[in-house]
Amino acid sequence: MGGLTVKFSLSPIPVLSALFTFLADSFRSRTALQIEILALRHQLNVLQRSVKRPKLSATDRWFGLGCHEVGLDGGGPC
Repeated sequence: MGGLTVKFSLSPIPVLSALFTFLADSFRSRTALQIEILALRHQLNVLQRSVKRPKLSATDRWFGLGCHEVGLDGGGPC
C-alpha cells in the first residue's frame, strides 16, 4: 500500500519579500509618527508665541486632574 507523499518546498523569495514588506511598513509608520510629532511641536511653538498664558476652563482643569490621578501627567512634579 503506497502512502501518499507530499513534497513541500519553501522558496526563500516569498518569505524574504514578506519580511522586507513588513520592515518597510514598520519604518514607514515610524516615519509618519515622527512627522506628526514635528507638526504638533510646531503647532505648540506657534501657540506659545501667540498666547502668553492660555485661559483654562473648568473642564480643562478637571481633565488635568484626572490625568494626574491616573498617572498620565508625565511624571513631573505636581
